[in-house]
Amino acid sequence: MKKKTISILVCTLLLSMALSAVTAQKISIENVKDGNHGINVLNNSPPSDPDITCPDKLRENRIFIARVVSTDPDDDPIYYRFNIGDSDKPSNWIGPYDSGVEYVSGVGIFKYIGDITIAVQAKDKWGAESGWSYQTISFVEIKRKSITPPLINILQNHPRMFPLLRQILGL
Repeated sequence: MKKKTISILVCTLLLSMALSAVTAQKISIENVKDGNHGINVLNNSPPSDPDITCPDKLRENRIFIARVVSTDPDDDPIYYRFNIGDSDKPSNWIGPYDSGVEYVSGVGIFKYIGDITIAVQAKDKWGAESGWSYQTISFVEIKRKSITPPLINILQNHPRMFPLLRQILGL
């Protein structure tokens, strides 16, 4: 009876080891399929919410520079996506950029007067996303000065002079 019990224990132990090996191999294969290459992403931390630096107020028809930076606690490369204005669809992810290194983008808004909100989100290479950060920019109208040459002022104030001027100039 002792031999039978030992045989059952040995078979149970071997079966348990085989199942553990199969499970470990399956986890490793799933991680490779996900692009994680066997790295445990359960301990991955998301990057910080991005800091946005851009002007608060601009005149219309201006291109401006937006600077964005985010830091990943695990020092993973970072991707960014933007949402400008009241769009319900953010841009595609761009990157990767090194953690803590400023990303600079030129943004152009033409013939627009009013407030525009720029939203930026960061994620690391494992897909952990930060929250959204927001910056509002006010676009103000350019005050246009009327530059009227003196001759036009004279002709507007004295319309009968125009035929005389035409005669003098031979037009």
